[in-house]
Amino acid sequence: MPLYRLFILVLLSLTLLGCDSDSAQQTLKQQQLTISGKISYRERIALPKHSKLIIKLENITSAQKNGEVVAEKTISLGNRQVPIDFQLQVFKDQLNADENYALRASIQNKEGELIWTTDELNLIPTDTHEVSLGVLNLISFQPPEHQNSHTVMFQCGEQQITTVIENESMQLKMNDDLYMLFQVPSASGSKYQSKDKLVSFWNKGHQGILTIADMSWSHCTAVNQDQVEQLPFRAQGHEPEWSLSATYDQVIMTWDGGQKQSVLGETELHIYHAGFELKAYSDTRYIKVETLATLCRDDMSGLPYPYQVSVRLDNLDFQGCGGHSRDLLVGQEWIVQDINQQGIIDFSRLTMTFDDQGRLSGFTSCNQYSTAYEFNERLDIASAITTQKVCPVAIMNQEKVFLTTLADVESLDISINGALVLKTADGRTITARR
Repeated sequence: MPLYRLFILVLLSLTLLGCDSDSAQQTLKQQQLTISGKISYRERIALPKHSKLIIKLENITSAQKNGEVVAEKTISLGNRQVPIDFQLQVFKDQLNADENYALRASIQNKEGELIWTTDELNLIPTDTHEVSLGVLNLISFQPPEHQNSHTVMFQCGEQQITTVIENESMQLKMNDDLYMLFQVPSASGSKYQSKDKLVSFWNKGHQGILTIADMSWSHCTAVNQDQVEQLPFRAQGHEPEWSLSATYDQVIMTWDGGQKQSVLGETELHIYHAGFELKAYSDTRYIKVETLATLCRDDMSGLPYPYQVSVRLDNLDFQGCGGHSRDLLVGQEWIVQDINQQGIIDFSRLTMTFDDQGRLSGFTSCNQYSTAYEFNERLDIASAITTQKVCPVAIMNQEKVFLTTLADVESLDISINGALVLKTADGRTITARR
């Protein structure tokens, strides 16, 4: 073949490949939504070294989906300072045209502590391929510390918020989200609203109403730290069959196998050294719930609970257990002392730490591990992810037995001397103490 013909064929092939590449890029662009902007803040404060910029696209359609992350990007800043450009891409098939989405930007220091955040809803349209937000000015996450500021916590359904009022402005915190609101006229009570009018909070006395875009929590109740730590609370017992559910503003008592029920409000909570007492009233009834923070075992299932509970409803008395069995797990580290009744290698150290977010982590004597767990009627622990350090054979074998047994665990028990016993369906056990 003459050289000029070969050159033409090569040139034609490259042209076709280029067209295919351009077509693929165009198709990909049509499938994506690209959000861009610039992060800054007005204060002349340098960012700590090794800070991280976190960009999130959140679903804010309903209270159930509030804060659901659709896309997220973390940018390590090193020694960089604001202003900082960002770009976030999300495939459009992850977005629904009839749902609302907002972009949240925040900066964490190297310890993972939140130090700067956006304070308004940055709504993102879904009917386009590119959105430019311009400059997003962040504010400090720390609340004012002046003497004339006033902090109140509210429970809005399952959502907890903290409001910090100073003069005619309010910082409203929800999880790691922060909104800056300003007082506006109200026929009664006090109302605060963001500049874009997409976030508002109204309250009168101990009650409030929170609105974020199309979401609304119409029943917010002021709570204190004791209530946050103890409520909501559940208890149950047998002979007769009964159950109790207590929240910040009401107690629901059901008895006689579900045939009778009473709802009482005007709750009062009193904390004692060894437990707490909860009272509630209605027009015709009175209830007093007394708890003792000591191990209680359910008469029917044998499942351990953290509280013994006595209930007095008018002239009726009930006894049972309360709290959540999971609360017996979480908190302080557990030190493993036995696996399958074979003990453990001398001077080796195995640990387990359960947190209240469903995470389990620890040390196997050789490697760090982490996994997830769920606890309803049974305990489910996922297979663990570990570091890859190599240790002596005996230690590695013990690690393997421990992790295999851990992944098969189905139930827990607390022994009479306070040891935690995790059990598998075929009788294998892990015993640990604090």
